[in-house]
Amino acid sequence: MSDTYLFRYDINSFSLQLELHKYMVTKETPAGYWFHDHTHTNKPRWVMRNSRAAFAKPTVEAAAKSFAIRKGKYRARCENRLRDAIWAEKVGEALVAGQPLPLHPAVEAFYISPPVNLWDPTL
Repeated sequence: MSDTYLFRYDINSFSLQLELHKYMVTKETPAGYWFHDHTHTNKPRWVMRNSRAAFAKPTVEAAAKSFAIRKGKYRARCENRLRDAIWAEKVGEALVAGQPLPLHPAVEAFYISPPVNLWDPTL
């Protein structure tokens, strides 16, 4: 079997540097690849050949694109958690001050205008 590799970009959590991991494929099938994951689980791992969410990719370019997508999704999750934390802080401040509790920003989107009774004949 020829030397086939899969690639994955990651940020090293200690040095905060970008790393390109290279995994040697141990078995290739029509559906995908088996490789030994020496960086995360230290066990054999399966990757589908055409999977969008594959752990590792067949080219360095595909690994870079996958890294950008993963980190974009990670940033969105972090932003949502920060929004929730800011709202929780405001709820705590309102409780202490004896004020009405603020709506969560996700719920506020549903209250753009006051409710309208469409059955009201005076409209």
